[in-house]
Amino acid sequence: MDVIRWGLLAPGRIARKFAEDMALVPDAELVATGSRTLSRAEQFAAEFGGAAYGSYEELVDLGPVRRFVAGLRNWWMR
Repeated sequence: MDVIRWGLLAPGRIARKFAEDMALVPDAELVATGSRTLSRAEQFAAEFGGAAYGSYEELVDLGPVRRFVAGLRNWWMR
C-alpha cells in the first residue's frame, strides 16, 4: 500500500492530537506543517517530523502532500 503524505495546517491542540494518532498508522507520513508563524511550525515539526512552513499558502502549494488537515476550530473555517 502506498504511503499517504499528510500536511497539517495550524499546529495547535487539534493538530497535535492528529499527529500523535497518525504515528500509529503504518501507511501515513506527516511531511509538512504550516503555520502563520514559521517558529511555531518549526517547533511542531521538530517534535513530529516533516518540514515547516511559515504560511498556509506555502504548505498548500507543496506538491508531494496528498492530504491536508486543518487543525482549526469550526468558526475559523467559515
